[in-house]
Amino acid sequence: MQNTPDESYRPVEAIARGLTVLEALSDTGWASISELRDMTGIDRSSLYRIAETLIRLGYVTRREDDRLLALTSKAHRLGEGLKTDDLVAQAVAPHMRALTAKILWPSDFASFHLGAVRIRHSTHRLSPMSVHSRMVGKERSLMYSSHGKAILSAMSEDEIRQASLILRTKNPREADMIANPERVAKAAQEVYRLGYALSVGQSQENISAIAVPLHAGGRLYGAVNIIFFRSSATPAEIAERHLDDLKACAAAAAVDIAALPPQLQI
Repeated sequence: MQNTPDESYRPVEAIARGLTVLEALSDTGWASISELRDMTGIDRSSLYRIAETLIRLGYVTRREDDRLLALTSKAHRLGEGLKTDDLVAQAVAPHMRALTAKILWPSDFASFHLGAVRIRHSTHRLSPMSVHSRMVGKERSLMYSSHGKAILSAMSEDEIRQASLILRTKNPREADMIANPERVAKAAQEVYRLGYALSVGQSQENISAIAVPLHAGGRLYGAVNIIFFRSSATPAEIAERHLDDLKACAAAAAVDIAALPPQLQI
């Protein structure tokens, strides 16, 4: 049964604005008051009061060196419970924003979980070069997408076997391909040779992407990519211009992931 608003009660604007700030921080990770103002439309004075309230209640934390704000584990427990992927995405987010601010093209972070390569964070809405805004939660192919190839190239043989078993119930055709050592080795060798994974027209005919795996503390967490229009450049051209930036983004994110409490890196 669908819940509808009771028109006999006036909405509490302060709560609405507080939740708007929580939603914005959930989307972006670390953010400044100015960034929150741009994202929410709430004036700076109100944002300072909201931030202080949320900090006192334990739902938001403020980093002392640059005064940026982010959600705490208490805020994450308001949803389905604390998820490692959410905190990892939060750690990656500011570095992806910096990447997109520099190169203009959008970027997605994705991880392999429960039989799917799923986008966990995206900068599409921040990029002037994107026509998409809702990418978080979308699934990609482990065998054909740039994310999937980058992840697959960094998996151990045991992880590949486990991935094939998990995929068996979700995507039998892809599971068969992953179970083929020669096919996987060929895909991985391409990534090693180029220094990045690529896809051309895989998710959409007019879209290409390059990606690199994201490691931290000896563990594979997923992959970060750059998405661009096929008509604007080839993967090789984008790699020549921006691969170093993409790798720097992944390396900086790995440092922040490694700084998470050990129990949240499992």
